[in-house]
Amino acid sequence: MRVTLLPALLVSLLLAEPALAMSCRNWERLSPQQREAAVEQMIQSAVSGSGGRSYRVNRDAIARCLEASSRDIEYAFDDVCGDSRTAGMNAIRTAFKNFIWSCAP
Repeated sequence: MRVTLLPALLVSLLLAEPALAMSCRNWERLSPQQREAAVEQMIQSAVSGSGGRSYRVNRDAIARCLEASSRDIEYAFDDVCGDSRTAGMNAIRTAFKNFIWSCAP
């Protein structure tokens, strides 16, 4: 049952507002401190969103994993936004989604 609920949870996590609102254009305008705060906000929104509360996964474990990866998430955002081939409208969202998948138990 846990396996079948995981994709639904991940979809709800990916719909977190900060991840959808962040574009490469906005990301590149942020200072290093603002980037760190933006990643933290994305993590908190993803793991505490009301859509994910109804699923039986360890959201605390996902949060710890994402928080431990926060510097790598920042670097990934820098990388995708720095490459014109990957800097599309969904680049930040896609990169964040990949980290969520990597943290799923």
